[in-house]
Amino acid sequence: MGLIDWFRALRPFPTKPHRGGPDDVPTDTFVLGIPLAQAIEAQRQHDRQRASSRSPLAGLRYTDAECRLWRWTDSALDSAIAKVVAEFARLAPSEHEAMRDSLTLEDFYTLFTFVQRCVLVALRNGEADRIPLAFTAIAMVAQARVDWRDLVVAIWLARYAGQRLSAPVAGIAARAAKLAEPETAKALLPDRNKPVNLAEACGYREVVTSEGVALFRTGYQRFSPSADIPAMAFAAALALEAEGYAISDIELATDLPLVWLNADEGSRLAQMVSGFSGCASIHGVPAADPQPESSGQSLLVFIAEAASESDARDVAFAAQGASDAKRTVLGLASGRMCAVIIQRSFMAGTPPLEDMASLERLRPVIEPVLG
Repeated sequence: MGLIDWFRALRPFPTKPHRGGPDDVPTDTFVLGIPLAQAIEAQRQHDRQRASSRSPLAGLRYTDAECRLWRWTDSALDSAIAKVVAEFARLAPSEHEAMRDSLTLEDFYTLFTFVQRCVLVALRNGEADRIPLAFTAIAMVAQARVDWRDLVVAIWLARYAGQRLSAPVAGIAARAAKLAEPETAKALLPDRNKPVNLAEACGYREVVTSEGVALFRTGYQRFSPSADIPAMAFAAALALEAEGYAISDIELATDLPLVWLNADEGSRLAQMVSGFSGCASIHGVPAADPQPESSGQSLLVFIAEAASESDARDVAFAAQGASDAKRTVLGLASGRMCAVIIQRSFMAGTPPLEDMASLERLRPVIEPVLG
């Protein structure tokens, strides 16, 4: 999960669950990044010191489905937010600060999502008309009241899309900087002509799916599979949504942590996993969770290409034996492809919603994808 998505997951927004392995920290431990904590404190001070007018973005919040980049979802909010952004651009210079002061930290993250959606629709349509709007939305952000890394990623995403579509990015960014407060302007202006490596700068890969262009997250593990793992992961995500899961993102070039196989470093299984030519992960939550705000229920699926059919079978077999009171694990194999499906809660003392009998319903759904 990336930083912008981390913020969206906060309900409300003081803490974010640790995203590491299930056994490396206590399951009730929470981690809050220092830059985001500083932004929250800056917002509190801003609220105490200024009697701001009502935000023009008040009540405009994207749903989780509208926030995702692995699959496009239409949203009526885009036009509503675009009107506010266009209004900001038309204001006199002396009026920019007043509107910016009225915006909250949550508003800024709504703008970040708007920027992402502008980028994705531009890439999908091959049209650059949304790129200036994305840069103007960035100019509305007060750098001190957000995690500065999220601001930089938003700028890089907008630059990448503009460059891909041959838009005059340097000029667009310079015009946006004139609308921005000083610190945001400083972030907008450097390296405007430097090509953006999407994976290195933003942690995404542009992928063409059966529904059009999407952005999948990317790690930095080996990823040179002979199979079309991005297409498999997308098909699996669609199938999982049909089976009652809300999928938040897909990540390529990831690894399969040995903890999900009850395996140790140096073991034969560890050698099999290190021999994967590529691995993707799918992240989601049960859509029918009766207590989504407190249960900590999640779904994690790995799809990998092993070095041999026997390795794929052995990995799937190990996964089948990795279930316990805290997690339910299902292993699948077809040819050199294998999948490991984990349903668990990261909250201490909370059992998984799925048991082996119920999770088995996913076998006939995911196995054809591997084939």
